[in-house]
Amino acid sequence: LTLSAMPWSLGVDRMMLHDDASGTKMAWSGLAISGVHRQGGSWQIDDASWRRLDVQSIPSPNSDGKSSSPLPKVQIHRLAWDTLSLQWADTLHMVIHEGLLEGAQVARDTWQINHLGWESGWGTTDAFRDTLTFSEATLSGKQTQEKLALRADNIELPGLQAHGRFSWPLDSTQGNVAVNWDKAKPWLVMLSDGALVPSLEIMEGETVFQWNQRLESW
Repeated sequence: LTLSAMPWSLGVDRMMLHDDASGTKMAWSGLAISGVHRQGGSWQIDDASWRRLDVQSIPSPNSDGKSSSPLPKVQIHRLAWDTLSLQWADTLHMVIHEGLLEGAQVARDTWQINHLGWESGWGTTDAFRDTLTFSEATLSGKQTQEKLALRADNIELPGLQAHGRFSWPLDSTQGNVAVNWDKAKPWLVMLSDGALVPSLEIMEGETVFQWNQRLESW
């Protein structure tokens, strides 16, 4: 463990945290944080990284699913990791490799991410025993009390490729989604918990969706 004065830096070889209220366990290895300071009512983090972070959430029967305290306002200029593992009880497990987060701000009711990207990853659920792999992708987004805006520069899943931007309320959106139904049907059924089965039965071959909406027109 290494720790410096404000703006302080932290280096930890291994660290574990446990939140009894939410049933969440977090374990880091190779954690490094630098440039931490208070500014304008929020915590600022200039740079952070880890080799591996494992997050496991197993709510107890008495858990209300909420954290013991609200998150403070935080701004992160850069966060990089080798491996991020997320596990929800025995129902969901997701791993993301070589990730990078830049320009992130989180407050009680708002958030903004200028860049979120990764090289590769995979996920599986209790209902879908096969492993769902996903390739390199880049995302960004922003949510305030008045608006939600999302952008995907590249999303690639088995049988699906997508890019574009979306906002609500609608102002300017555009994008492209290409679907190979034979490859995409298994995990679409899994994610919808079977609700999409009647609709997917009539989908065959390949389909391309394109949209371009500006203000009042499409």
